[in-house]
Amino acid sequence: MAGKIFEHVTLHNLSMKNRLIRSATWEGIAEFDGSISPRSIRDLF
Repeated sequence: MAGKIFEHVTLHNLSMKNRLIRSATWEGIAEFDGSISPRSIRDLF
């Protein structure tokens, strides 16, 4: 299974090659209005 992260994959009409894909998740660290926070930048980037 570990080798499959580097294989070509097609989702509907979108083809991706050699990509690591992360699902959208809620981190709970954005500002109240949805903008990126300093913590988001520090922790995620």
